[in-house]
Amino acid sequence: MQSRDRLTGLVTDDAGEPLPGVVIKAYDSSGGRPIAFGTSDSQGRYALNIPERAVVKRVDFALIGYRQQSLTLERLASLKSVVMVSAPLELKEVTVKVVPIRESGDTLKYNVAAFRSASDRTIEDVIKRLPGLSVDASGTISYQGENINKFYIEGLDMLSGRYALATKNISADDISSVDVYENHQPKRVLKGIEFSEKAALNLTLKKKRMLKPIG
Repeated sequence: MQSRDRLTGLVTDDAGEPLPGVVIKAYDSSGGRPIAFGTSDSQGRYALNIPERAVVKRVDFALIGYRQQSLTLERLASLKSVVMVSAPLELKEVTVKVVPIRESGDTLKYNVAAFRSASDRTIEDVIKRLPGLSVDASGTISYQGENINKFYIEGLDMLSGRYALATKNISADDISSVDVYENHQPKRVLKGIEFSEKAALNLTLKKKRMLKPIG
């Protein structure tokens, strides 16, 4: 089901049981990077926040051990649930890969190594490629179309909003993960009382990694 700014639904396996952990990505007509991203919960339900003025054309559903589904919005609207058909994996060799994204409550943790390319020099180059995140020419970071309300390094707000100083200078080699805190309430006294639709971003440093001075 889609409202003006939200896409919701249910994912099950071929036996009709709710399927958690399915990665869902929504795309517009450009077919480039996803305009919205999410995963199904323990009941198989998902809810994607669609950026303002964005028009969804295609939605992909993926989970290891199941055939990927790619549905137009019209086809998706006609279904009561998305059914994922199991597809046994035939492994000729074992390859260990890092998990690109982990979800825990309202936190999404993007593994930098999984998204980084050889041409990336600063962490800003990596952030531009992360699903759901964007960076404009001035260095302002947005998540799901909304500007972030806080920027942390190891949980500390050291830059008072001038975070482009960090993202444009910190090497991608120094960062282990980029964490997004959804519905972030920066004032601790209001946490759990006042709801925020904006997100915060946190950089987690690699262990025993020292940052060079950045001015």
